[in-house]
Amino acid sequence: MPSRAQSYTRSQRTRTRRASNTSAPQKVSLQQHIPFTLPSPTSSVLPVRQSLKTPLTRHPHDTQFENLVPKQATLGGKPSNGSITKSRVQNVSLKFVTATGTLETFKDKQSLNEIRRHVMVDYLNKHQPEPNTLQRRRDSVQALELQGNVVENPVQQFDTLRGAISNEYALKLFKQPSKRKSLASSSEEDLSEDQQEHNKRPDLTGSLEDVNKIAQFDTALLTKFAKCDIVDIKQPLVIPADISSWTAETYQRRTLEGSSTGPPLDPFGTMVKSRHREVNNEALKYNCKFLYGSKAMVSTWTRDLGHTPHGYIATLYLSSTHIDVMRGLHHESIPTRLLRDESIQLIRGRVHPSTFAHDTTIQAALTVLCGEIIQGSSREAIQWHEDAILQMVSHRGGLMKLGFRELTAIIAMVFMQSAIFRESQAPETISTCMARLQVTTADPTKPVPESPLYCPRSDGHFTTIAVRCHPHTLAILYETRILTDLVVDASHPFRSISIFPGAILSEPEMHMQRLHARLQNRPSAHDNRHATYKDWTYEACRLAALVYSTAIAKRTSISAAVTMTSINRAQTETSPYAVLEQLKAALEKSHAADECWMDTKMTGVLFWITLVAGAACSRFLTRSPSLSTYSGFGEADSVRGEYAPQDSERYLRKWFTAISVRCTILMGFEHGIPVLLSLRKMLAVLELLTPGGGKNDWGEVHF
Repeated sequence: MPSRAQSYTRSQRTRTRRASNTSAPQKVSLQQHIPFTLPSPTSSVLPVRQSLKTPLTRHPHDTQFENLVPKQATLGGKPSNGSITKSRVQNVSLKFVTATGTLETFKDKQSLNEIRRHVMVDYLNKHQPEPNTLQRRRDSVQALELQGNVVENPVQQFDTLRGAISNEYALKLFKQPSKRKSLASSSEEDLSEDQQEHNKRPDLTGSLEDVNKIAQFDTALLTKFAKCDIVDIKQPLVIPADISSWTAETYQRRTLEGSSTGPPLDPFGTMVKSRHREVNNEALKYNCKFLYGSKAMVSTWTRDLGHTPHGYIATLYLSSTHIDVMRGLHHESIPTRLLRDESIQLIRGRVHPSTFAHDTTIQAALTVLCGEIIQGSSREAIQWHEDAILQMVSHRGGLMKLGFRELTAIIAMVFMQSAIFRESQAPETISTCMARLQVTTADPTKPVPESPLYCPRSDGHFTTIAVRCHPHTLAILYETRILTDLVVDASHPFRSISIFPGAILSEPEMHMQRLHARLQNRPSAHDNRHATYKDWTYEACRLAALVYSTAIAKRTSISAAVTMTSINRAQTETSPYAVLEQLKAALEKSHAADECWMDTKMTGVLFWITLVAGAACSRFLTRSPSLSTYSGFGEADSVRGEYAPQDSERYLRKWFTAISVRCTILMGFEHGIPVLLSLRKMLAVLELLTPGGGKNDWGEVHF
């Protein structure tokens, strides 16, 4: 008795013999009943090894895998022409022919006619001409609409990969050019849960079209930036210093008793040390290089400074000051005070004709000045240090006569930053040097610290931050940049370079008010009705832009505008500076104090935020009445002189200035020109907003 396997083999041979005896058209019809995954033994399909090369997953509209998909095989071994479209698959139907009695019954005339008719229809469907490219795009768009995958909210596509859009999203945008929505008009409508509340907001999109076409945040524009075919997104904004051989636990380990060597970072005691036992030299050295160190800084600044006692102790003082602020101390710690006194004594010991104006002496004094700016103890202390540095520079013959150009640039940066934090003018020596600054063309492939104060492209588009920045945040930065350029261009009619047409400059106030109103209507991250806006980087930019635009719209100083600013949430705080507290909280939640937004290449934006916040905290500085003539703005000084800041308010200023000084040092050595231009433009805006300002002649160089 034959086994079950032998019976199955015999039945398979019988079926094959019957299939070979039929006519050619019947072969095609019989193939319709055979699934592609279970081919007939006589059918010719791809080998197993070749089929394994076919991608296991394939996007339905990804054309790059089109040629890798195996074509449908026929019983005769001839593949069908073209790929099977959706319409063709729907037209395919199964045809079963049954008969009773002998095999001759299958040759009945009616049965043969039905088979021939079915084969002919199938043949016509399979041999239709291939659709052209336009038809394929239309079919793809129709398929997307049927699946409900048409992009309605491009913002969510940026949240998946922190700014790098997916291939699927890019293909959808490419295949449906007529269905794009501008982000400025759709983001609030699509994401707002309370439509009635949204309808109460003024529609300002149309008015901004006259200000600048850059404000049209079209999805095609965002996709263009996200592709980033200009800037190398893999290249870091700042190359950090090499501390791979150092670990946080290295300097924390104590030396064993009786050991002949010293601490792990300085086992042989060759490192310059403070004479005070309260100072942890190894820990401060590590933190200083971690907080402020960059590859460009190590190759220029610390090459000679780190080997001199006065320079080394000054860097420890700056590091200790920053650590105190980040630890939440309202007053300086004992090690910080000891390091400040020691560094000042060492610098005083250099008062000699041969060492008074040496590069390392100027570097050490400038480092101490950075620490004093963060501490903000008094305006007298800051002025005392600035006057001493200017005397050293004058003894050398001016800023252009110093040993290396990085020293000149850092001096200008620190002095202008100090003037911004006091809402005062920069010294005449710095203004003269900046008026002679020659702006070179930036490398288009290199990331730069873009911000509302600095955008190197002639068309005004951001390229570095647009890749990683959330579209809502990018919209705020665009509007703030337009507002900045508008106020500078309108106030400098003699300038030969302007990005705005004459019609815009003829009525600048109207457009400034519209931009300010638009920024005021941006939803807060604390608003539960706008879940997609819960981004703390967005919230920090929104609050800073709100203070900044209020000062421009009201034509007042930033320190006065901060008390007028509404923060778009339930006002439970009684302090007039609640917006600064909210800004600090948003920056802390965005981890700005850890990496200064280096991961998203938005350090330039953080730099602008801290400059605005530092200027808003200028009232928190103590001031001596005998120095009322130092600042160029008498009215603002008279208002500030009577205010007695609280410890919490002084700490707010310390926190913002500490982050700002760190951003300056991190970017200053590798991106000197962008940082200088950003500070110069910020000073120009402050001079126009403060009574009696606008005295500095910055020249006709494009800000």
